[in-house]
Amino acid sequence: MNKVFIEKMVQAKKMECEALLSLLPESQQGHVEVIEKELFAMVKECAATGAAAAAETLLKIVNIIEPETIDPKQTSKKGSKATVKKVDIE
Repeated sequence: MNKVFIEKMVQAKKMECEALLSLLPESQQGHVEVIEKELFAMVKECAATGAAAAAETLLKIVNIIEPETIDPKQTSKKGSKATVKKVDIE
């Protein structure tokens, strides 16, 4: 996407939030701002957790982590169970 387009969309969303806040009583604006900060922190935490889990899963798939260290309680029970055979390349 075009960088200018993205910047303008972000600016438009900020202005939209400001407009929404202006409709609320001043006593409620502070509450909404706190909720916004908490939601942003939650999204960042979820993204970080998801990235770490994805990296760990990828390492398990390519068999870099020893099979003994894989906790069977944390593996997904959905879908078919497939095994990956480790192949040494010389």
